[in-house]
Amino acid sequence: MRRLSNCLLGLAALALGCNEPTDVDTIEQAATASDLYAPNSPELAAARKQCAPCTAECDLRKKTKCETNTCTDVHNCGGCNVVCSVANGTPTCSSGTCAVGACHSGFGDCDHNAANGCETSLTNNNNCGACGTVCASGTSCQSGQCVPSCGTVDCGFGPVDTCSDNFNCGGCGAFCPATCIGGTCP
Repeated sequence: MRRLSNCLLGLAALALGCNEPTDVDTIEQAATASDLYAPNSPELAAARKQCAPCTAECDLRKKTKCETNTCTDVHNCGGCNVVCSVANGTPTCSSGTCAVGACHSGFGDCDHNAANGCETSLTNNNNCGACGTVCASGTSCQSGQCVPSCGTVDCGFGPVDTCSDNFNCGGCGAFCPATCIGGTCP
């Protein structure tokens, strides 16, 4: 294994000032300064002008010209080093614009604004399981479902106290093999 200086390792080396040694397997794996475009150079600007739509010269390596797809790459969305991120979800890049790809379980993109991601908890009475699903009076959101609140309700066969009934613990038909306390099964 040969030791090469950071000066031979490319863009990261330029940022580091080329003063710390690094191990690489072969000299061919290293990029010399002549293999790279200098950041903000006229030569790099000219190379980028030659890129087709949705492509860009982002790695600064002369031999890989226009290697990055800026229409779909979440790390270079719409341009080099434009990274997409989504709160409580997974980003996507579509036509060079960051968007919400998917929300994590229990969250939704209710305002359809990619900038704040999946901003809404889907476990409350105004957004129960889905954006805009409002639980009716006398029910509450539990695990993304509107269920009768603890209290006396008609489960179809007469009034039942869902606070203490083991066969209707917290809601109609919710069986509790232990003792139902306050509508929950410990």
